[in-house]
Parts: sequence; structure tokens; C-alpha cells
Amino acid sequence: MAIVRPNPKMDALVKDSGVLLQNFKEIYDEAEDYEDFIEKYLEAMDTDMYLGITRGGTNSSMENENRIVEYDGRRVRSVGDFSVDSATPQIVTKLLLHTVENIQRALPMSDVTTDDSGKQVIKSRLGTPKPEDYMESLSWVREMGNGDIKIVTLYNAINISNGAESGADKSESELDVTFIGTAKDWKDTKYAPVEIVLWPRTV
Repeated sequence: MAIVRPNPKMDALVKDSGVLLQNFKEIYDEAEDYEDFIEKYLEAMDTDMYLGITRGGTNSSMENENRIVEYDGRRVRSVGDFSVDSATPQIVTKLLLHTVENIQRALPMSDVTTDDSGKQVIKSRLGTPKPEDYMESLSWVREMGNGDIKIVTLYNAINISNGAESGADKSESELDVTFIGTAKDWKDTKYAPVEIVLWPRTV
């Protein structure tokens, strides 16, 4: 009697929670090969591009607004009977490091001032975001079982969770963030403002 068993294909497993890097796309796009990519990645980890450790994992998703074509007499769904009217890619996580950069990332719009004593004051602005309030990109970088790299990158990312912070006794305070990808131009409607990159290990 034949028994059907799944092939686990462990090489394609994504092994851990990965890391978040700001404006990393501009760097990995210039990598010449896998070794060059790894070198650039390790360099980025030692800069403020790295958002630091997280808690509870990281999640990415695509929030689509789908419109189904309704018509008289329809009995079943059919191929091509819906349209994706809008798409909002997002990355959700909890940041543990309360650096100035992360506090600013957790606020949709903010300004920082530093006085002569070194004291820094961060204030959240009202109104419409400025271009500089957006990250050019936000990348979620992880390693697969065979050493390949998987990257989810949001374009023109900004946090929309409004500086949410949580803390409790005998625990570390968390910055709850929901980053969304946005199009730089409202006419950029062919693709959602996100890309998924699989970088094969070649060494």
C-alpha cells in the first residue's frame, strides 16, 4: 500500500526572524555577486540602517482591495471576474531599541532638536508627511536553509501605527510599528510598492 508523504524540502525553509534594514535596497542593488552582497549586508548591520532587535517576530502582508464583477445570473466565480483596485504592502513588528532613529521611525512625522547639553527632543508633527519622512526603502532580510537570502522590500516606507508604545513590569518596552510601502507617484499603478528578492548562494 502506497503512503503519500510530504517532501520537506528543507533547503527552502526560512530559518529565523531576520533583520530590518532601512534604505538597504539601494545598496543590494549594487552588489555584484553573493559574496559582495554578504559584505554589504554585514557593513549595513553596523550602521543605523539596522533597526535593531525585535520581539514576537515580524510579519509582512499585502492588504488588497478586490472588486468582484457582479452581474445578473452569476452562479459561480469565474476566471478574471475581479480587479485589484488597490494594494498596500506592510511589515509589522515590535522594536525593542529606543534609539532616536527608532523613535522617529515609530512616529509618522517628527522633528529632532538637540541643545548644547546634548539633550534631544523629538516632536511629532501634524499635517501631511514630507518626502524626508519616508524611508526610501525598508528591507526584511532572512536566510533560507540552503544559504539563499530572501528579502522583502517596501518602497517609500512609513509607519502608520502612530508611535504606539507598550511597557510592563519585568519586561522591556516595545515600539509597535506597522510600516507600509507607498508609490512615489500616484501614477505608479502597475505594481504594488514592494518587491521580493531571492538571492541564491553561490559559494
